[in-house]
Amino acid sequence: MLPKRLRVPIEQFVGPQAPRPTQTIRGELFGVRIYRTTLPHTRIGVVIGKSVDKRAVMRNRIRRTIMDVAQQQITTVPVADYLFMVNRAAAIAPKEKLAKCVIELLNTNKLTS
Repeated sequence: MLPKRLRVPIEQFVGPQAPRPTQTIRGELFGVRIYRTTLPHTRIGVVIGKSVDKRAVMRNRIRRTIMDVAQQQITTVPVADYLFMVNRAAAIAPKEKLAKCVIELLNTNKLTS
């Protein structure tokens, strides 16, 4: 499980008061919004709406898969806040495909600190 200090406080990044992302990367299963940060470490957040799947069990399974893979990759990406916005296609995708997409999107990040 990702420690709390490495998780993005979602309420600060979603809604009308949200800052503008530095970079947005779109993938097949989700998009990643990248925000600059003054913190010395990378933070990860996942937003999954009810439109992805109405069952909380499935939404949490997707969130846990993304968080687990991102935690393994967290030391290899530039320091920033990464917010994953999950699409409907992720609900029917197998775990291996979710993990592969997370790694691909994090590795395509060209953000320079």
